[in-house]
Amino acid sequence: MTNRVLQEPECDVLEEEEDDDDPIFVLTDEWREFFARSEARRKLGSVFSFAIFCLLRTILYVIFLLFIVSFLLCVEKQQGKKKEKH
Repeated sequence: MTNRVLQEPECDVLEEEEDDDDPIFVLTDEWREFFARSEARRKLGSVFSFAIFCLLRTILYVIFLLFIVSFLLCVEKQQGKKKEKH
């Protein structure tokens, strides 16, 4: 009977320790490959988006410069016509 009493608290302690354990997650090869592919796609998308942004920004700059040049040419023409009239 004395052995039983001594053994029971030990079992209770073991049960409490098992309840407090956090779950252990294992990353399988399949999931590791899935996450690697997802990360590669995300990075490629970021690079692609940045390249598109740079291209569009350059195109907008060119359009803006063409507008400025055409505006200056029109102003120059108008000033030339005014000088001819005087």
